[in-house]
Amino acid sequence: LTPRPSGLQPPEVPVNDDGVTDLKDAYPVLDVVIPTFDNGLPTDKAVVTFDGKPQTGIPTDGTSEVIVSVPFADVALGGDGPREATVTYAIVRNGKEFPGPTGVTVDIDFTIPGPSNPQPDPDLGNPNLGELVVKGSSKDDELVEDDIGTDVDIDLDLPTGLKATDVITLVWEGQKVAAPEGVYTVTGLEDPDFKVPLTLKSEVFETTKNGRKTARYVITNPANGENENPSLPTPVKVAIYPVSLPAPVIQHLYTNPGGIVYLNCNSLRDIPVIGSAAVVRVAGGGSLVADMKLDFVWSRSKLEPGAPDIEDYTFEKQLQGSEHLNGFEVYLPFADALRPIKDGNGKIVYSTVIDGDTHSSAEQAVRVVVADFDGKYCDGSTGA
Repeated sequence: LTPRPSGLQPPEVPVNDDGVTDLKDAYPVLDVVIPTFDNGLPTDKAVVTFDGKPQTGIPTDGTSEVIVSVPFADVALGGDGPREATVTYAIVRNGKEFPGPTGVTVDIDFTIPGPSNPQPDPDLGNPNLGELVVKGSSKDDELVEDDIGTDVDIDLDLPTGLKATDVITLVWEGQKVAAPEGVYTVTGLEDPDFKVPLTLKSEVFETTKNGRKTARYVITNPANGENENPSLPTPVKVAIYPVSLPAPVIQHLYTNPGGIVYLNCNSLRDIPVIGSAAVVRVAGGGSLVADMKLDFVWSRSKLEPGAPDIEDYTFEKQLQGSEHLNGFEVYLPFADALRPIKDGNGKIVYSTVIDGDTHSSAEQAVRVVVADFDGKYCDGSTGA
């Protein structure tokens, strides 16, 4: 025999400052807090009933608050409102319920201005609202270097079903764009072919830099509290700042009296683990960032007429520590990267993905001679 749960307090439901539970409070879940109580056991469960629908029990021993997350679908069962919903709970022990002394009444308002939204996830947006178009200087939904310093027009038809005092606000990368450029209040007198006068200011998109960005708009109205009717997102490619990748530079090259630069046997160095190899130095800085993955390609060919093609020698480099700032070295192993050329040409370049696009460094081309006239290679070997 143990004492029954006691000291039960009413549940708590966080709400906005206006005392109303709106869409932002309830999606994806509405949290109901069960206060601490006395005489709890580890096997007890707190079972919340939201507007008549019981929720899954959450274990509690009463010594700390318990949060019961009510799914949006259950919160919205009673309609958009405005309406009231009753929230109660019981501590369940061995199948026996010990109800809280009193529940709480929650004011719910999920109404939105404009067309209805069958999709409760605000990140996905309302399929009944058309997408906007960002009118970049080069093409739609793309911003380039020439757009810097320019306020970019937004092409948007007035959505159907709006009324006077509805407010349309431009949203860039999740942040609302301030009035007057980013806000339009519907008058109700707009022509059928009216275009909503929204503008994306240069300082707004310059702040978020390069990358794949998102533009959209939300419809609000003071009568609907903080509820928003969000449009579908418009993906926007932003490449307003040039990408700078330090070039790969082959070290210890030989220049003959005629000014021709060679990668030859004198260019090789003995590298631990790797063995004999040409050293390639890449300075730090530019658009390199920590932990970036670089894909190197060493293209090669023989001078001998009719010689078969030589497959590219490729390798990856994952930047470590401060290599993106201080620079780093990579290597062209003699046996795998240089010997197949014998007498010919090589070219090295690397590429990497930045903000969703692949960018390449400048390439270095060099004459390669790693065998003498007698066919003897740098490592003393002979043959093909």
